[in-house]
Amino acid sequence: MLQLIFICKDTEYAIDISHIQEIVPSRSIDPIKTNCAWIKGATKIRQKFFYVFDFRKILGFKSLLEERQELVEILNQREKDHIDWLEALSKSIKEGEEFTKAKDPRMCAFGKWFYSYKAPDSTIRRLLDQFEDPHNRIHGLAEKLLSLAETNKSEALQILEEEKKYTLAKMLKLFAELKQTLITNIRSLMIVLGPSFDSSVVLEVDGIDNIRNLEKEDLVSKSIKSDHNLIHKVWTNSKKTIFEVNYNSLYYLLANHQYSQPEVNP
Repeated sequence: MLQLIFICKDTEYAIDISHIQEIVPSRSIDPIKTNCAWIKGATKIRQKFFYVFDFRKILGFKSLLEERQELVEILNQREKDHIDWLEALSKSIKEGEEFTKAKDPRMCAFGKWFYSYKAPDSTIRRLLDQFEDPHNRIHGLAEKLLSLAETNKSEALQILEEEKKYTLAKMLKLFAELKQTLITNIRSLMIVLGPSFDSSVVLEVDGIDNIRNLEKEDLVSKSIKSDHNLIHKVWTNSKKTIFEVNYNSLYYLLANHQYSQPEVNP
């Protein structure tokens, strides 16, 4: 049995490909009034309007946009951390106070996040790769300038100001680009599934991996119980875990919310 492997919140899920009508990029989604938290809005596919169900929400997670917005707020704080870090270094040089902030770039809050974060796509990865040099350079200033300040405080402060103009400015520009990209570069996909196109439901997921036959792979399967009986099997080995979606449970759960066509402006 061939299955489509799709991604949701960095986890792989599988669904029988025989129930999939088509896969389309997420497109313009019109907001609609609904009491169902799973419904993101409505979209038009081949002249027919469909509700768009967010698979993340169905599983009880935050939407991809909400998750990205929270990350942007975290990055706002990490940006401020480095401005404060340099101000604290300046104060230590001027007043001879002990410098207590992290000197190791891997130990500050941003560094801990940076070296553990898995970029969702190559565009964000390329942006993140540009952070390492200026970030390391900033943290390397502490030992260098505190040592220099012992003999030449004014030179240490002058070097610090130059680093603010260039190295910090470069980091702040990268932060701005990263935050914008995280919000604008959301490339989710929509899976149209059902017994026919006209009776389909549309499921939004983070991304698609590939089509595989899990029964022929080095995986062990086990039946499990989940909310709404949506996930009925898990496939595992020492390196991978894939959750198999119960198509019937998912389809009828979503179809119950789509008895009538969404009312949106064409």
